[in-house]
Amino acid sequence: MFEAYFFDKRATINYRLYKSLKAMQGADFTINKLSKYMGMSYQQTYNAFNDIMSDLDVIAQIKSDEFTEKDFFPLAEGITDNQYRFYLLQQTIAFRFFDQLFQAGSIDVDAFCDVNQISLSTLRRRIDPYRQYLKTVQVDFNMATWLLDGEERHVRFAILTFFQIAYRGNGWPLRTLNVDTVTAAFKEINACTGPFLIGKRVAIQKIDLLILGVQLLRIRQNKVLSPSARMTPMIQGNPEIPDLIFTADNFPQLSSTTLTAERNFYYFSRSRLFNPGEELTEEDHHFLDQFNTHDTPIKRFADGLMNQLLLAFRQEKAEDLVRNRVLHTNILRSAFSYYALEGAVSNRLDFVDTLPSQRTSAEIQALIADFIQTFQDNDVTFSEYLPKFASELYLIVSTSLAELDPSQKLVVQVAMETETFLARDLFIFLRDVSFITFVTEPGHNPDVIVSSFGNISDLLKLTGTSLPDDTEVIYWSPESTDNDFFNLYMALKRIHNARELDATAKG
Repeated sequence: MFEAYFFDKRATINYRLYKSLKAMQGADFTINKLSKYMGMSYQQTYNAFNDIMSDLDVIAQIKSDEFTEKDFFPLAEGITDNQYRFYLLQQTIAFRFFDQLFQAGSIDVDAFCDVNQISLSTLRRRIDPYRQYLKTVQVDFNMATWLLDGEERHVRFAILTFFQIAYRGNGWPLRTLNVDTVTAAFKEINACTGPFLIGKRVAIQKIDLLILGVQLLRIRQNKVLSPSARMTPMIQGNPEIPDLIFTADNFPQLSSTTLTAERNFYYFSRSRLFNPGEELTEEDHHFLDQFNTHDTPIKRFADGLMNQLLLAFRQEKAEDLVRNRVLHTNILRSAFSYYALEGAVSNRLDFVDTLPSQRTSAEIQALIADFIQTFQDNDVTFSEYLPKFASELYLIVSTSLAELDPSQKLVVQVAMETETFLARDLFIFLRDVSFITFVTEPGHNPDVIVSSFGNISDLLKLTGTSLPDDTEVIYWSPESTDNDFFNLYMALKRIHNARELDATAKG
């Protein structure tokens, strides 16, 4: 979890309690009931609740002296989980430090300590958890020079992921680069995008602007790229690649060599985004035109892994796999990303609480890891990127394989206190999850209940039903974000994997 690198124990408890309170959607509660529900002592719950109310008082700028339980919902009504989370992040020394460092490209450590009234040793201790994470994605923060050390491409992805996750649901993160400026630049790219790697965006998404924004920010900070020989598979056979906005007119201070490197990096940053759907997109077709046409080690890796998957499944599954060009495309993207960046870089999957780890057996995991371990094509190998590369590929493959093996499906019941457009979005989302059977009526002995009821006993009283002992309950807030849907999918996937593993052990 991203917050774990910044929150202390108190902030962690407060954020957890706040999410639970918001999920109750106005249901009556007392501190005593809340403490039992949260599994905390009465005093701990009382202190956390008062902390939250004081925080909300600051956020809402009400300035009241006393609060009761009845004051929570009116005060919290306009403050989402993400807004409160961001407020808590802003209260931490470590978050403010890295936010300022990434925004400006450098930091005056003495001035930062003076403003925050802390010692240098305290600062070192507070920032060390996130600094240790950065090391795992090929970026080091040097505490002697107080500068980021690492290849610029790796640094950019670390900054991108930081802003993407930290500012989720809280507006535009780049304070020195106006969102309108970035949007205009993106529209210029969209207007001149040719049939190479990336397609035109009909609807501009925040991640599109962030990818470009971080690149423009680093150029402004004079942190520019050098050419990379590992980009060759992306551009070979294409002498006329559109320059997009990376021209001497737009960046007169950059050399032609640097402009080419920046242009190639932009194409790469866009082309490494996975397709989570079932049909090839325009960008998939452009990507395949490049990577599935030329005979490269990247193509031979993806083809080889697909062949191994074909051999591992019975014939009818193999036929589905042959048709699954999205899976093949995503494997190509992942392989090229690890090849071009020479290992893992920061991405939001690093901060997901639970990733799928095992299927019906460990066969697929072992197959992927063994293939990576033994693959060698001239001087190209991937074994040095284990185990993270195998985990990422397993996530990609297992999502597709769930569609091919529907024998073990989770029964998922949805119970919402109110029918809203957001609840409708949840229904649409769940209907597209291939490894579940989705029901809305009680009496199906569900494996999982996704519910907005703060207390599941209220739901059971309402429906006059009981639940199997092993039914798992996932609380769902009506103020859901894209990340909440992603985490829900990962939670369902974890439960699905565990049930399959248990069934295999018993059978």
